[in-house]
Amino acid sequence: MHTKAANLTREQAYRFERTENSGWEEFYRYATPEAVQECGIEIENLANATVTIASRIDMLAVNRIIDTGLETDFSEESLERAISLYRSRNIPRFFLTLPPISSPPDIPRWLGARKLYHYNNWVKMYRRAEPTVSQGGAITISQIGVSDAELFAEILVNSFDWSRQLLGWIASTVGKPGWYHYIAYDKLTPVAGALLFRKDDIGWLSFAATLPQHRGKGAQSALITRRINEAAELGCRWVTVETAEETAEKGVPSYRNLRRFGFDVAYLRPNYIFKME
Repeated sequence: MHTKAANLTREQAYRFERTENSGWEEFYRYATPEAVQECGIEIENLANATVTIASRIDMLAVNRIIDTGLETDFSEESLERAISLYRSRNIPRFFLTLPPISSPPDIPRWLGARKLYHYNNWVKMYRRAEPTVSQGGAITISQIGVSDAELFAEILVNSFDWSRQLLGWIASTVGKPGWYHYIAYDKLTPVAGALLFRKDDIGWLSFAATLPQHRGKGAQSALITRRINEAAELGCRWVTVETAEETAEKGVPSYRNLRRFGFDVAYLRPNYIFKME
């Protein structure tokens, strides 16, 4: 299956990437001292990339080079510096995420020389922040505050089967400026969670998960609806989100769900993996 990218301007792609990366950077910087210790959290800004580190968790999403080449061209020197940082923390593997606007012609040679190999693609999707009608059936959505932060974190960790070391970290952004967290309920039972991060006139949808035993009930549809409408009320112009690439060999329910809500493909974004020898 060919996933057709939109004809975006460089400025639009830049702003979509910067919004997401700003969310990730705040996620690291809002981590409590306890979470920093538990997960080995660090973040370092290089001249043309940001290195995110969770040295005590073997998880690619939180050990990742992001923000590559948005302000100035990504460089071989930054790649070498990032690898050195991960190596010094004894991190067994990490991702390099490359948006299409940050790919100098020599990147394939740099990656090959350092044994970074293409792993998968994430699809960056977007739509206008215009109100939409709920498709979540009987599911109800509640925006939460700090008192429900632990419940929100429990839902995500249990849904993805993540390490419980992440609980305090995931809870850390609840109640922070620009962050909006939601829990979906089937009657009185919490079944799913998701968040919205707002920066200027862009809303970023992320951290969406449904407990396995409650999938297929419309919880994510209800959460998408609520966050789109919230973004519109907050004055956003655009809403963005990432999901896995759907191919002829692999269907991706979240991709199809987002398409039903009018999200278009902005572009494919490759991830390259590095494994320590």
